[in-house]
Amino acid sequence: VYTMLLLPDLTSNLINNGVIKGNINYIYHTGVWMALYSFISVLAGVANVYTSAIASQKLGMLLRRDIYNKVMSFSNKEFDQIGTSSLITRTTNDVVQIQNVAMMFLRMMLMSPIMLVAASIMAYSKSPQLTKIFLVSIPVLVIVTQQTVNIPDMVYSRLAELGIRQISIRQVGYDILNIDAIHKAGLRASNVAAYSPRAIAEYTLTQLLNLIRDNKRYYQATESGNWLWSAAPQG
Repeated sequence: VYTMLLLPDLTSNLINNGVIKGNINYIYHTGVWMALYSFISVLAGVANVYTSAIASQKLGMLLRRDIYNKVMSFSNKEFDQIGTSSLITRTTNDVVQIQNVAMMFLRMMLMSPIMLVAASIMAYSKSPQLTKIFLVSIPVLVIVTQQTVNIPDMVYSRLAELGIRQISIRQVGYDILNIDAIHKAGLRASNVAAYSPRAIAEYTLTQLLNLIRDNKRYYQATESGNWLWSAAPQG
């Protein structure tokens, strides 16, 4: 954060004290420092990505281990109540979502508040008058963001006006839908009751066969109008 905030300050000094005044030595000197800070910023970014990726993957590993141990303690009745497809989703997709949130939190959500505070302080130190823009822009941004969050309610109402009566999604979960807004608009919502374990196995086998037979090359050839046998994957 420090190096990222320091570079604009060095750039302004480079223009004011170097370019405008024609001070070549100052330009060279400041340019070297800018290159050094840029290199440090790149190293810090790589380290941040690496550590956040390692931490999120370890979190996923621990979650999968705990879920596996918990599932192994289930009785047959509990297995039937939850369902195999739901358990597969919990240990795969849901854990991946938690991993992604953890990685984004470590990469950006920790850095953003620090950058906001530090940038505000630096902006005020440079120009107290221009800093007043923050006092106006930040509340406006909050209001606009809040209005954007409420857009789905308007979308559901508009769909009802167009004659739409039902919304169906191709997944087990329904967290992407605003159920209260759907009911208020007089719509119905439906989702997939459960994932089929056989369908998952068939899909995996199909993708393996596509990879082994290199069907992508055949598809690309036919898309370009080449129907010759030599263009098809052999074997």
